[in-house]
Formats: sequence, C-alpha cells, structure tokens
Amino acid sequence: MAISITVNQKTVPISISAAPIVGLTGPTGSTGATGATGAQGPTGATGATGATGATGPQGPAGSGIANVVEDTTPQLGGNLDAQTNNITNLGSLNGTAASTVISGAASGATALQNVVEDTTPQLGGDLDAQTNNITNLGSLNGTAASKIISRSLTIACSDETTALTTGTAKATFRMPTAATITAVRASVTTAPAGSVLTVDINESGSTILSTKLTIDAGEKTSATAATAAVISDASIADDAEMTIDIDGVGSSTAGAGLKVTIYYNPA
Repeated sequence: MAISITVNQKTVPISISAAPIVGLTGPTGSTGATGATGAQGPTGATGATGATGATGPQGPAGSGIANVVEDTTPQLGGNLDAQTNNITNLGSLNGTAASTVISGAASGATALQNVVEDTTPQLGGDLDAQTNNITNLGSLNGTAASKIISRSLTIACSDETTALTTGTAKATFRMPTAATITAVRASVTTAPAGSVLTVDINESGSTILSTKLTIDAGEKTSATAATAAVISDASIADDAEMTIDIDGVGSSTAGAGLKVTIYYNPA
C-alpha cells in the first residue's frame, strides 16, 4: 500500500506493507448436537478366565434313610432276590400267617402233616436223597424197579486150592433173565506167577469180550489189571447158556480158586 507524507513542503512517498491484525479469541461456542451412533465395531478377543469363586455354603441335609429298618412302610420296586439268604421273623405272607405258609397249607386248605398223605405228589425239582435210600420202589418211568436195580452173578470155576488148568467151559450156567452186561470181574485165592491169568466169557459158545478178562501176575483180582476187559456183546438173552474158558493160568505158578462175577441190569 503506497501513501505520501508532506514534510516541510516536500512530499515523500512511503510504502507501507500492512499485515493483518489477529483479533482476540472469541468465547467458545455452544456444543453442537450429538451425531448419529456409528456402526458397531468387531467383537474383541475373549478375556482370560477369572479365578474360581469361593465355595458356597453347604445345603440342608437330605431326607434319605440310613437303614431299611427306618422305613416303616417299605415297598419293593421289583422282585426281592434273597441271594440264598434266609427271611426270618416273618409274620405273614399275603395276609396268611407264616406258620401256615411254612407248613405248606394255602389259605382255606388243610396242611399236610406227612408226605404220605399226598396221593399224587409232584416234585418241583430234582430229589436230593442226601445219601439216603429209596425203598419199596414199584417202578421208575413205567419200568419195574426189579429191572432197574443192577444185579451181579458170581460163578465159581474151581475149588479153592487146586491149581487151575487151561480149557474151555470150565464152568457152565444159564442166564436167569434177559440182561445187559455192565461189567465183569475175576478173582482167585492163589495169585498166578510168571504171567497173567486169562479168562473168557461166552454166550452160546461165542465170546462176549473183545479184550479178555485178566489177573496180573502176583495179583488176586482183575480190578488191578493193567489191561481192563472190554465187553463187546452186552446184550444177553434170557436163559442163554453161558460158559467160562480159562486161557492162561500163570507160567510159573498157576492160580487157584477162580471166581468170575458178572454185573448186569435186567432187560
């Protein structure tokens, strides 16, 4: 900006550069209106798990029972398995006095005082005889008891002292009934020495043994024989002619007093 100043009648031009004058700061204006809420930012990472809190106070005691005897009206939710244990001090069962139930009498029935009073007895399981005997048996499954009970027949094949000799039909007898042979046995009063004593048993001339009956040297019974007899024909007809052969008596000393026992069941 150029101006002129007259000093002593002389005009002197002066150039003035005017700089803008900064005014004083005015008072703060009022707060403007709140802007609209911006969009939600992404979820931050999960923070660390906090420390476990203190244990809360103990709850009130439950109402269960410590012993079954405390339940004065017990009821089962299923069948009671006694596990072979006993039920004692029983008052009644389904309203029937225990003394009546134990004696075997149902409600309105008369209790048996003895099994013999039951004319049509039936077992609910196997009968355990506890080593006792069953006597006066009439039949079993329709078969006469006399045909069920095993029997034995002992035949003397010599005298008691005379040395035995080999040969056929040393003793002959007839079978008292049709039978099934279950076992055979032989014995002597004098034991053979040097070799075994050998016996054969025949029905109508044919052997019933596939392995002969023997008594070992130095022994008096076939029960201790090293080789047991084997029965090949166990079915014997009623009144069949039976013979006993002696096939060996001992090589150095012959046995004596031979007896043969046949065990059988009547057919």
